[in-house]
Amino acid sequence: MRVCVVCHEGSLTGAPRIGFDIAAFLAARHDTTLLVKKAGPLIDLPAYEALRGSYRCLDTGSRRASTYRERVGLATEHVRELAPDVLYVNSVASGEWCEAGARAGVPVALHTHETRDSLPGLLSSVCTPRVLRWTDLLVGASRQAMEDLEALTGTRVRNRFELGIFIDTETVLSQSAQEVPAPVTADGAPLAERSGGERRAVGMCGLAQPRKGADIFFEASVRLPDHDFVWIGPWAPPDADMNGATFERFKALALPNFHVTGLVSNPYAYLRRLDAFVLTSREDPNPLVVAEALVLGKKVMAFSETGASAELLARYGYAFTGSPDAERIAAMLPGILADDEGSWRSELAERVRAVVDGGEKMARLEEALTRLASMRDADSPAAD
Repeated sequence: MRVCVVCHEGSLTGAPRIGFDIAAFLAARHDTTLLVKKAGPLIDLPAYEALRGSYRCLDTGSRRASTYRERVGLATEHVRELAPDVLYVNSVASGEWCEAGARAGVPVALHTHETRDSLPGLLSSVCTPRVLRWTDLLVGASRQAMEDLEALTGTRVRNRFELGIFIDTETVLSQSAQEVPAPVTADGAPLAERSGGERRAVGMCGLAQPRKGADIFFEASVRLPDHDFVWIGPWAPPDADMNGATFERFKALALPNFHVTGLVSNPYAYLRRLDAFVLTSREDPNPLVVAEALVLGKKVMAFSETGASAELLARYGYAFTGSPDAERIAAMLPGILADDEGSWRSELAERVRAVVDGGEKMARLEEALTRLASMRDADSPAAD
């Protein structure tokens, strides 16, 4: 089977990582090409070394660079040149490739990670509300992600596959043991190593911005001065270009209990140092970091309106109703940290590992794509 996987960018973030993982799995078994619309450091990670020979960076990530029709035309040329049996479009942020696949007569699998708040912008500027008319298989980071896309486009796809989240647990565990520079405060003071009954540390991971709740996480640290807070990922402009107001407050207050790492390639080593992880995202369909923190034995809390993480945490962590809020976090977090579960944490981590390890999910996805490939000459949807 010949497969072409399209990712919207090569950044060290959730959806691109999932796309690269899928491409790496398929490349070990099939003739696989990975196309990326916008360059990033992900391809340089050792885990993706085998993809480099068939990797193409197209530099078409800027929506202003061309019209939708021009981007579809360019994408169609690439698909026709590669002539894959299946085109795997790894997010709605690459949705114009769905029409390109249909125009080239190639069955299309669309993997949606996006939910209700981010979809309208993508459907109006990156692709079109007709994107599901050219989709033969809808893959979802969660059931909610698939239903949100179908509701906003007014189209239901009969062939659906809820992939959920999956992680390479061996990589998470092995890289978590590596030594990394300490996160620092606004004044440059490093987070001290802790032991025994000393201060507890709580973290959040991602590109600091309102969608990720960077402001919520910071305000929770203001309310809990006896706890250390660690933001794992880009925090300061220009890397975090939507975090200006919170970054200014971070500099002005210079809290001794709030630490940042900046952009890192190994977040797991920082997760290992935490006592708890709080998902402060206002919207986050089903982020990998929740599973990664659970596998590392950390207490994890999230809110139901954020996304599908609450379903996992209802079984293995702390799931709360409503949306994330700094005051609620400050009220609940000390009790969560004080809850002594002893050896239960390691047992729980093993159970989560069995649920989220990617091997079985990848095999099921491969089966679905193999069935899809058989459609190429039979019943791929035609473009208008």
